[in-house]
Amino acid sequence: MSGDFRNEFFVTESLEMALLLPPDLQFRWILPVPRVEKLPGDGKLLASLPAAATLTIPRELEEPSPVRWQAAWNDQGLAITAEVSGESRWVCDPDRTLESDGMQIWIDTRDTHDIHRASRFCHLICAMPMGGGDSGREPCAVAVPIPRAKEDGKLAHTNHFLVTAEKSKTGYRIAAWIPGQALNGYDPGAQSRIGFFAMLKDRELGNHPLALTSEFPFDGDPSLWLTLELTP
Repeated sequence: MSGDFRNEFFVTESLEMALLLPPDLQFRWILPVPRVEKLPGDGKLLASLPAAATLTIPRELEEPSPVRWQAAWNDQGLAITAEVSGESRWVCDPDRTLESDGMQIWIDTRDTHDIHRASRFCHLICAMPMGGGDSGREPCAVAVPIPRAKEDGKLAHTNHFLVTAEKSKTGYRIAAWIPGQALNGYDPGAQSRIGFFAMLKDRELGNHPLALTSEFPFDGDPSLWLTLELTP
């Protein structure tokens, strides 16, 4: 298992209470992410990240997930990919990003876990397998405001992102390159840990968050996000 617990347990009043909490909340999940210098290249490298880039899926402690998540980084930005098992017809609308199929990605460049409302260092990016370009059939990404945010982070222009998507006989893959210039406070040299959450949204296959369920307000509460450790 690639997740690193570091003995950072959430404090509970009793073992009985701990058993009532989902495994996702009983640990501080710290997921190591490898450095890949050649990213993003021409975009093709986004679809071939190394095996070390595969993330532990907390949700799989409770049930199998049809999504294989990967992440990589370098000084220029972050790469996030989702490989999905299952067929989808993809329904995407750049004007209704939170309802569209694709990846929803939350990032906190300060990895702050003691706040319940997003700061200016928090970002929400929706990467969609289609909906962009003049034809509306090109992959694209849109930065959107985080619900209930205490401060508004900067919203990067769609052109800043690089998104690829392709279907296969068994499913599909969507990958996004998020440049550091699109993330307020992105500075791996000074801050090697970032808060992170992601969800694969698909109208046919359902919603598949990296951790927790819709019963928890992970969409706007950074204290519920995981941690990515940007390793050398």
